[in-house]
Amino acid sequence: MDSVLARDDRMVHGKIPNEESERLYALGFIHEKGSMSFYLRIITNNGNVETDQLKQVMALANTYGNGTVTLSSDKAIEVRGIAYEDTEDAMKFCEEQGLITGGTGNHVRPIMVYEQDSRYNQIIDPYDVADKLRKLFFLRLKKENLPNKMEIAVGGGPNGCSELKTYDIGIEGVEVPSFDMELCRGCLNCSVQRNCKKGAVLVGNGELFVNNLKCDKCGECVGKCPFGVTTHSTKAYRIYIGGRHGNCVREGIRLSRLLTAEESLFSVIDRLIFLFQEMGQEGEEFADTIARIGVDTVERKVLA
Repeated sequence: MDSVLARDDRMVHGKIPNEESERLYALGFIHEKGSMSFYLRIITNNGNVETDQLKQVMALANTYGNGTVTLSSDKAIEVRGIAYEDTEDAMKFCEEQGLITGGTGNHVRPIMVYEQDSRYNQIIDPYDVADKLRKLFFLRLKKENLPNKMEIAVGGGPNGCSELKTYDIGIEGVEVPSFDMELCRGCLNCSVQRNCKKGAVLVGNGELFVNNLKCDKCGECVGKCPFGVTTHSTKAYRIYIGGRHGNCVREGIRLSRLLTAEESLFSVIDRLIFLFQEMGQEGEEFADTIARIGVDTVERKVLA
């Protein structure tokens, strides 16, 4: 009864005040404009949902919503038609059943995954990396306020969806080939050159030439030479920062260093988030923070 009265006290002439909507928004409730209802975002593990969780989502939708759920573009489940007076009970239900809500507000958002084109092998397992990032940053820093939202995406390799480059932080797997030129026989029909889609490899005068500026580290040439020129390679992570998507699409800036260890990747991501928290201005997007303080400053602080 007290909670009902408390909720009634928050009402102003039958309308939900902005500060109350903002409080609920931080919990994952999105106000459906022109109504007294909300939809609640249930965060999935990159679109993977256990059957027991689905049962609980169905129970939530049938008990507190209008029985309808939708899937969002960031792979969240949205439970529709939750009345304002049922929001607190719905949240309590989620807490009891272990359903994670939110993915809203000026915090680290749920981690997105972009797979490689099916014609290519995954250089890294983006779901595995994203799951670790989810635990380290989305869940651990869920209540940490930032100047603006921080969106992170992971891709299996450079031949995947380029959209990950438009996130605040985009991570993609790369494979750096090692060329053993002593084994090269200068074949006119060079299998290494034939498999390079970027035109970074040329054969002339019986020699193999590699343009490192054109090489995208996609790994497609690795193991293709029958004489062993590209037998060896190193897998690594490449990071883009300060991308934008939505109304103003822009690819992020590529950090100058590749990271070969997973621990180094997590350390750099942690430093990037801390840098945004400490040096970003209220309401400023990460791309604007980078533009204001400079990429060189960012790299000195996070790659040191």
